[in-house]
Amino acid sequence: MSDEAVKIRRALIKKKRRLVQFQSTSPNPGLTEEQRLLVEQLAEAQKMTFDSNFAHFNNFRVYRPGVTDRENIDRIQEHLALTLMSHIEAERQSQEYRFLFAKIMECLTEMRTVSDEHSKQVLHIWDIQPGYTPLLLEVFSKVNDE
Repeated sequence: MSDEAVKIRRALIKKKRRLVQFQSTSPNPGLTEEQRLLVEQLAEAQKMTFDSNFAHFNNFRVYRPGVTDRENIDRIQEHLALTLMSHIEAERQSQEYRFLFAKIMECLTEMRTVSDEHSKQVLHIWDIQPGYTPLLLEVFSKVNDE
């Protein structure tokens, strides 16, 4: 490793240590024990890597074709949203964060719209493009297999 890579790696390690120390000292007074555990699990999951098509999350889109248990997914999503709101209220009590939950929910909705529009555009290109690149073949063969 180069000297610069070593410096970057050390900085990341220090940052993770500070984050762990902060998390262990943060009492989260506004969260229930269940919500605190959920936030910890989500924070830990953020550190992991997922496959490129995020297959773990596809099951949580209520309006995805083939979903049969919409009520259960709605209940889980509502629980996650309330946990996020409680976490924000407990950790970000300043007035500047009063609309943070609404902004996050707006971003999630916008990301879903962008994702749907992007998929439509790529599928349109897929239909009109006579010669497929290996990358497109790989990406859409995985989509068609699902």
